[in-house]
Amino acid sequence: MKKTLLHKWLQKCTGIIEQKNFEEFPNNQKWFATGEALANLEHLRAIGKADYEFKNGVAYYRVKK
Repeated sequence: MKKTLLHKWLQKCTGIIEQKNFEEFPNNQKWFATGEALANLEHLRAIGKADYEFKNGVAYYRVKK
């Protein structure tokens, strides 16, 4: 799996990321990252800049035009 741009940047800046990909991160960090992403998406939805729809039990967020 390729490293993401964010992962490469964090590794250079902090030198604390030892994991090669997201799957290697501890579960508690994965949950935290997921919660942060969802909070940001919900904030964008609350201020009218994003919306979402459910398809087969999955929420798909999109930018509002």
